[in-house]
Amino acid sequence: MNGRKSEFLDEDAKIYWILLYMQIGSAKTWHDYIVALIYKGQQSFSTSDKLLKEINQKFGDTVKRTTQSLKIRTIQQEDRLVDEHVQEFEKAALEAGYEGYPLVVKFKRSLNSGLRKRLTELQPMPVTI
Repeated sequence: MNGRKSEFLDEDAKIYWILLYMQIGSAKTWHDYIVALIYKGQQSFSTSDKLLKEINQKFGDTVKRTTQSLKIRTIQQEDRLVDEHVQEFEKAALEAGYEGYPLVVKFKRSLNSGLRKRLTELQPMPVTI
């Protein structure tokens, strides 16, 4: 929104734009409830940042480290390029707080079997991702 200031002249415009994207499932139910309160004058967010904070509290991942830790244990390269897989794995590792040798072990397990086999044949063995 900051890059399009001419389209979002005030906080209300930002708030309504954010609410427009809440159209599925429990987010839609919450959207309808909040909009009804706004029209009745009973609910108002003074800034879009306060609305985003409320949305994050209601719908955000409250256990992000646990979620990313699970992702690290289950992520697989599959048919993705190695660079794409490394990028996703490193992001999850950073958010989960993983580092060091245990991270390298989990990374190796996430690779396709052919690539994993080639890594085991390298001398010296890689110690980082």
